[in-house]
Amino acid sequence: MTWIRKNKWWLAGGLAVIVLLAAAFFAGGSPSGEKPAADDALDQSAQTDGTADDAAETQVQADIPAGKEDGGKQGNALPEENDAAENSAEQTADQKPAQTGSSGESGSGEKAPDASDPQQGSAQEKPDVQPEPDPEPQPDPEPEPEPEPRTCTISVSCATLLNNLDKISSGVQSLVPGDGWVLAPVEVELQDGETIFDVLQRVLREKGIHMEYSNSPIYSSAYIEGIANIYEFDAGELSGWMYSVNGVYPQYGCSRTAVEDGDVICWRYTCDLGADIGGSNFS
Repeated sequence: MTWIRKNKWWLAGGLAVIVLLAAAFFAGGSPSGEKPAADDALDQSAQTDGTADDAAETQVQADIPAGKEDGGKQGNALPEENDAAENSAEQTADQKPAQTGSSGESGSGEKAPDASDPQQGSAQEKPDVQPEPDPEPQPDPEPEPEPEPRTCTISVSCATLLNNLDKISSGVQSLVPGDGWVLAPVEVELQDGETIFDVLQRVLREKGIHMEYSNSPIYSSAYIEGIANIYEFDAGELSGWMYSVNGVYPQYGCSRTAVEDGDVICWRYTCDLGADIGGSNFS
């Protein structure tokens, strides 16, 4: 029915032409000088058909939606062809979403990355850089231990005079300590290069104890004449001051003997040239 409506004017024109031709056929010929009435009717019908055709074409173009002029030009196509075209168009429209889904999504249903997106491309190409771990704090280096100080022990005693008071004057007797110690044993720190004389002089000066000495050419060294105002020869010709290092009485002067760490230095007053203090080997 749709096709008949679209082509009704063509049908009407065709029927009119058929009717006119039939009328002219049955009417037969006419005088040569006159135009048969059937011919006039045929011309009028042709004109009428032309007008009808123009009107039909105008109506068909009006029925076609905008943008589909090509479809209007094919208005004289067969109904089967039009139906096939419409069905094909519907099938194509139905297939488009499925095709879009298959091409835009991966097999797992996830959307495939868009290669035209520069952000996605840079995210895929950027390597996964792991931050470097912070370096472990290093312990502070231990300070080098300071070297232990070098020390020695020094003492000064005149205890032998306690047994020889009759040999000394009354003035000297008052200078002799009751226990005989002028300087009790004391440990002192050594300084580089010190000798027995250097240590004695430094310690007695620090303690405020008197000392008198001279340089002896015989021993090529300093010679101790008196300590705490007690001098040589105060108790006889064989009396005076002597020293020992670690229990040994050296055979040379005190300023020629270097002091070593841990040495024990003892200064003692003798009344018998060292025999009364364990220095009998001294001559």
